[in-house]
Amino acid sequence: MKGKIVVKNLLVNEDLILEVGKSVVEITMDTLSIRVDFPEVYTTKDITWDETGNHMISEPADYIFKETPAFLELEMPIKKDVFTILNQLIKLDPDEELTNFYIAENHHPTFDDEILITCQNLKYLLTWMGSVPDIHFGDFEQSMLKEFEFTLITETDLIE
Repeated sequence: MKGKIVVKNLLVNEDLILEVGKSVVEITMDTLSIRVDFPEVYTTKDITWDETGNHMISEPADYIFKETPAFLELEMPIKKDVFTILNQLIKLDPDEELTNFYIAENHHPTFDDEILITCQNLKYLLTWMGSVPDIHFGDFEQSMLKEFEFTLITETDLIE
């Protein structure tokens, strides 16, 4: 199963969809860590240039979000092992800064996070829902003016 994250209506009434690379859930020293990588997708070859090759004519609407690798990560204290969190909905405290969404070369928090790890057909499935600030902006104050819901579903490795 190829995983993906979908950020609703981020691209002018269109969803931003990023394919998932590696996803790992780990508990060590009473800390739950989750890291989901989104590998780079586009290069300058995906841009339309004029005949001289000096002036850009157009680029994909999601180019800025896919020209560099991105990741979503969580680190939080927990007093359980990996297998006791299976099928248990994890709701993150919105007042704690536990997440980091690094995209378009900027760090952003996430909000209203709900995480569920299940086992289906002997594979572990990570479902992570929440919202992100407006990731069009590197400026923190401006990015916080609007939020967009996201859903991430992918297979994951469990490490204990």
